[in-house]
Amino acid sequence: MGFNVIDQIIVGFLGANAVAAVGLSNSVASIALLLYASAGVGAGVMVARAFGRKDLGEVSRITAAARRWPEASACSRRFCSSLFPNPSCGWWAPTKS
Repeated sequence: MGFNVIDQIIVGFLGANAVAAVGLSNSVASIALLLYASAGVGAGVMVARAFGRKDLGEVSRITAAARRWPEASACSRRFCSSLFPNPSCGWWAPTKS
């Protein structure tokens, strides 16, 4: 989150439109970061419960799934946005006048 402030300062010299674009992209990045963080917290709770039951196989399965989910999500999002850049990015792009 500290990079957001630095991005705003660096882009501040380019004008109001650039600052607005960076602010919007930082908001989208923050939503993704919070989604992944909340999934990690949920996985931590499930791991703690399985570890308390002494079910190390379940601990292993949960941690493997918790590690694969963000990777798969990011790869699929990157793949889709590279194939279809306008539908994935067009809703926040400036309109041509």
